[in-house]
Amino acid sequence: MDDKRLHKLGVGEAELSAACWALAGLRSSNELKREFARLADEHREAAEALGARGARMHEVLAAARALVQAALEPGGTIGWLREREHALIRDYLALDTVAAVDDETRKRLRRELLPAAYDRYTRVDRLLAVNETDRVPA
Repeated sequence: MDDKRLHKLGVGEAELSAACWALAGLRSSNELKREFARLADEHREAAEALGARGARMHEVLAAARALVQAALEPGGTIGWLREREHALIRDYLALDTVAAVDDETRKRLRRELLPAAYDRYTRVDRLLAVNETDRVPA
């Protein structure tokens, strides 16, 4: 199995972790702060499981990018995050179709990583539905 692909997914998870922590700082609602913090922790766990450990400059830049992009997106911060969560699911699905993926990795993708990604996406989608007017002033 090409560990570069798994590491790349791990980097994506690490970036979303940093972005979620940054977005949590924008929220006035304690409930939303807790949910963003929970998402950040789950993304960090997934990143570490995929071999992407430690704070890196790309994570700091991802957090800064998230703040700027999220403020400008039509769906606001939660809409931006939903799109990122969806892109990550597509990346996991694409990896599952690669013939070079060994059986152990494919099982892990199907049993752990992909269901966890769908769960996070669904939670963010619900947050967006509840907070349709979510906008952060630029």
